[in-house]
Amino acid sequence: MVAKRLLAALGGSVVCAVAGACAVHQIGAMGERDVETPITIRRAVAEPKKCIVTSKEADVRVHKDKWLEVKFSNYCDDEVTAAVGNFRTSENPPGVPADCANPYFGGPTPIFRETDPNDFKTRIGAGSSSHPKSEKIKLKVRTRGELGEKELVYYFDVCIDGTKQTDPRLIIEP
Repeated sequence: MVAKRLLAALGGSVVCAVAGACAVHQIGAMGERDVETPITIRRAVAEPKKCIVTSKEADVRVHKDKWLEVKFSNYCDDEVTAAVGNFRTSENPPGVPADCANPYFGGPTPIFRETDPNDFKTRIGAGSSSHPKSEKIKLKVRTRGELGEKELVYYFDVCIDGTKQTDPRLIIEP
């Protein structure tokens, strides 16, 4: 009798452990398609008083209704303001401002839930060549219902201290 109770208790514990492991796996999977894209800021070789973007991804892919995190790592020994902006549907239209002050250029449907221009920039403390300071800009992509079912392609600028540095491409997958 004691053996049956012990076996039943042990079996129940195993079932609970398996169920718990499955739940933890599912919770972890919820953020699977969120994307973090790294951007590195270092001193310019030609202009040692200037901090510039020295590394970034050419294409950034994110799914609708997921988070896009732009992670800046500042290796400069100056504090900088990093921004993303001028999200647009064409690569090089005339008149695109070079300061990233406007999240959207040319009137595309807003693709992120954030609307305040301050949500598209961050101040990053001074780092060093061996210990960077890091900050993120975190933007939530709108849903399929808001953006449609097809893949969308946008271009955008990355600016450091109000000056355009680079223009990666954002691909929003269904």
